[in-house]
Amino acid sequence: FIGYALIAGDILIGFAVLQFFGYDILHLIRKEFAQDIIATDFLSTLGNTGLFGAYVDMLLPVALLSFLNENSRNRKTGFVSILFCLCGVLCANTDATYLGMSVGIITAFFYAEKTRRMFIRLIILVPIVWLTVECFGICYTNAPEVRRLSALTQVVVFGESDSVTSEELADSYLDFQDNWGNGRLALWKKAACIYKDEYSFPDKVVGRGQGTIWNLIVTYM
Repeated sequence: FIGYALIAGDILIGFAVLQFFGYDILHLIRKEFAQDIIATDFLSTLGNTGLFGAYVDMLLPVALLSFLNENSRNRKTGFVSILFCLCGVLCANTDATYLGMSVGIITAFFYAEKTRRMFIRLIILVPIVWLTVECFGICYTNAPEVRRLSALTQVVVFGESDSVTSEELADSYLDFQDNWGNGRLALWKKAACIYKDEYSFPDKVVGRGQGTIWNLIVTYM
């Protein structure tokens, strides 16, 4: 089952990679199917880059464990899926995907069997991952209709960004003002205030749903 799940994930990520480089072979990106988003927010069959990135982040630990563990019957499939997942993370091109990837890798190593062969496979994997990122960068540089990489992904792929320096990028992640994360911190703070001040104890336990919170959000903005 795991092998088939990895193969299905590779196919899904493959569509996303083609879309990222401007080849929507299944014509999945159409405004009539996605009126509320722009084309660059759409990847593969999952509707938007956030959902796609979350899917890749869940698939990556499975691929890692399949490749690293001694008793795995899906080692080759896991190895190929790791490379697909890496390309998927780069195509998702979001901070949340990188954070999820980091958590997934740490979790996979926590559960992996700590054997000598596992570490040998890990050492072999490192240069292959680096080569995959380099190939992604070459394709990005030469593709005529490729989507634009975020500053963070540019640093990951090329070692630098054309919009900010690496130091400025690092500082922006450590400057916890309201505009941090494209304004996410301000929204999180307001959501915490609503939860604390407006929700009854039962609501705090079971929630109230997205539809009922809109009026409260407007009053707190």
